[in-house]
Amino acid sequence: MRHAAPPTPDDVTTLWDGRRLDSRDAVMEWLVEVDAKRAEEAAAAGVDA
Repeated sequence: MRHAAPPTPDDVTTLWDGRRLDSRDAVMEWLVEVDAKRAEEAAAAGVDA
């Protein structure tokens, strides 16, 4: 990475469904979704989240 070019304004994470995590709000919304999915999977497996 030492020789990589600096990031450009369009360097953002793009999710598999095409959503772009290009702001703090977008990332926070995604993290809420991830947390809910993990809790759902833990409940289905009978594990405390």
